[in-house]
Amino acid sequence: MHRLFLAPALAVALTASLPAHARSMEKLHIADVRPETSFVTILPGQRLPLRVTDNEGHAVATNWKADGGEVAYGKNLAVWQAPLNPGPHELKATAKIGGETITRTLTAIVTVPAVKASAGSLDGYPIGHYPRGLHSDPSAEANRGTRDHYDTPNGFIELSRDNLDLPVSQHYTLGDFAGKDSWVNGHKFLFLRPKLVQKLETIISTINAEGYHAGKIDLLSGYRSPWLNADIGNTTTLSRHTYGDAADMIVADFNGDGRVNRTDAEILWNVVNKIDHTTKLTGGAGFYNPTSAHGYFIHTDTRGFIARW
Repeated sequence: MHRLFLAPALAVALTASLPAHARSMEKLHIADVRPETSFVTILPGQRLPLRVTDNEGHAVATNWKADGGEVAYGKNLAVWQAPLNPGPHELKATAKIGGETITRTLTAIVTVPAVKASAGSLDGYPIGHYPRGLHSDPSAEANRGTRDHYDTPNGFIELSRDNLDLPVSQHYTLGDFAGKDSWVNGHKFLFLRPKLVQKLETIISTINAEGYHAGKIDLLSGYRSPWLNADIGNTTTLSRHTYGDAADMIVADFNGDGRVNRTDAEILWNVVNKIDHTTKLTGGAGFYNPTSAHGYFIHTDTRGFIARW
């Protein structure tokens, strides 16, 4: 199979054209370290470089079509300029390698700039307040990790009833990561890092590779705005859920014995530990026992260093 890759900022493995319902989203990559995602986010009017190469790193002439915004071409490079209005747009690449026509589709989501938030609210929706920058004292809680892991989001995905089913990977849609709070004026806002989606897909594929069974792993919690995080009683101001790269995964019957119990939770826990120690998707993990409100679940994130609870 021939593959094309976008680099350095974006990489897309392009496979032979398939009907829309049969496209395998796991073949799409953001850069060369973020496979298995099918979306990128971009601010209004921002430019997205689309450099295409083959497996050997050779530039490949590619035609891009977009359902919004503008595509411009330079030497071995295409650049898509996002429109000014927020929302998702389809970018479709077509190229020929060895006489074979290859296509791939990417969703570019134009976000609502965070600077439009006022008094902790974005168009009436309560976002709350992110901590401002990092403290100079190395011992301060806000100084944990690298700066980019705690930077305030620069843009939010606007959710509506119409785009909740928009795929972001093989198994997940935007709606899977939406906060559990109420809709305001028919919309919500979401901050989602592609690296989290990649990690979830990697967890699923690893469970299956180890002889168990995992389809989509449902999420108890994805994104939580600082406002929602405080509203549910979480006292930390640095929850990874507020930074768009954390998910609480609901344990399923991975070993196929007809029951969901601690054995299944340990299967998921062990896979998360394996990925954290052997890939660049390192992060925190928490093991949660069942209560009257929920069953077993495992927290995962991509904060960049190991944390356990």
